[in-house]
Amino acid sequence: MRDRDPSMALVVTFEHPASPLHIATACPDWQADRGGARLAQNRGLTALLTDPALDGPLPVVLAADLNARPDTPELRPLARAFVDAWDAARPGEPGFTFTTGNGFVGSHEWLADGRIDHILARPGTPGRAVSVQAAALAGTADPAPSDHYAVVADLGW
Repeated sequence: MRDRDPSMALVVTFEHPASPLHIATACPDWQADRGGARLAQNRGLTALLTDPALDGPLPVVLAADLNARPDTPELRPLARAFVDAWDAARPGEPGFTFTTGNGFVGSHEWLADGRIDHILARPGTPGRAVSVQAAALAGTADPAPSDHYAVVADLGW
C-alpha cells in the first residue's frame, strides 16, 4: 500500500487560432529520499507530453514545480525532449525559485537555493524549433506570496 498521494499531471488544451495549444503542469514527489520516484514520474511525464497526438504547429509547454534542479538525473528525461526556457533566455544565471532569500524557505530545506520550478517546451512539429525571447522570476517581492518564485517566459515558434 502506498502511503503517499499519487503524483498527477494536468494537460489542458486551449483553442488557439493557429491550432490547439497544449499546456501541462505537474508536481512530482518532493521528498529528498524519493529521487527514484521523481525519475519514474518524469519519465511518465515525458512519455505523456511527447505523444504524437499532441503534435501540431504550436509547441507543447510544461510549466511545473518539478522538485528537482536542472542538472539532476530526475530531470534528464525531460531535458532530452524539451527546451528549458530559463536556460535558453538566461544561460548561466541560477534563477533560484526556492531560495533562502524568500522568508518562507529555511536553510534546512534540502531543495533550498535551487531552481525547481520550470517552463519547458518542445516543438509541436518535429524538425521545428521553439524560441525563447525572455524569462524572468515573478513573486519576488518581500514578503513573497509563496515559498516558490514563479518562472515567466515569452515563447515563440
